[in-house]
Amino acid sequence: MGQLDGSIVLQGDMNAATLTARGGKHGEDKFDANGRRKADSIVHEQVFRYEQVSGVSVASESRVVGSLFADATAVEVSIVCETKPDGSGGDPRVFTFEVLKGNQTTAFASTLPGGTPVTVDSGVANRQVQFVTPTTTTGARGDQIKITVAVSGTTGTQGQGLSVSVKYRENPA
Repeated sequence: MGQLDGSIVLQGDMNAATLTARGGKHGEDKFDANGRRKADSIVHEQVFRYEQVSGVSVASESRVVGSLFADATAVEVSIVCETKPDGSGGDPRVFTFEVLKGNQTTAFASTLPGGTPVTVDSGVANRQVQFVTPTTTTGARGDQIKITVAVSGTTGTQGQGLSVSVKYRENPA
C-alpha cells in the first residue's frame, strides 16, 4: 500500500479532542467529549427502493416508499427491468415510472427532468440499469417519496421484474 507525502499512519486509538484541524474544517463542536463524531455532523445517504417481483408482468401502481428524516438532496434514480417489454405493431407494450415528492401540505410533484416519466420499452435491454438525475433535488424533513408506475399497450408482452432506487443525501441538522 502506498503512502502520501506528509501523511501519518496511526496504529491504535486517536483522541479527536487533541486534533488541530487546518482551516477549521473539523471544529470541536463536531465531536463529543470522548472524541466520537456527533451524528448531527454526518451526511447520511438514504436509498428508497421500490420493486415488483420477477416473473410477473409489471403492473400499474402508486406507492409511498418512505420519508426523509432531515433536509436532503436527491442525488440519483436508477431503474432496472429484469425482462424488458416486448411488442411491436400499432400498440406495443411499455411502462413508465415517475418519482414524486410531497408532504402533508404540498401535493406530490415530479422530481424527474421536465416532470416527465421515464419510459421503458423494447429498446431497453434486459437488466439494463438506467440512471436519471432528478431536477427537483431539494427535500425537507417529513417529505414523502412516491413511485408511480403506469402500463400501456396491447401488443406483445409486458416487462417483468422491476426495481427502482432513489438516493437522497440527508444533510446534518
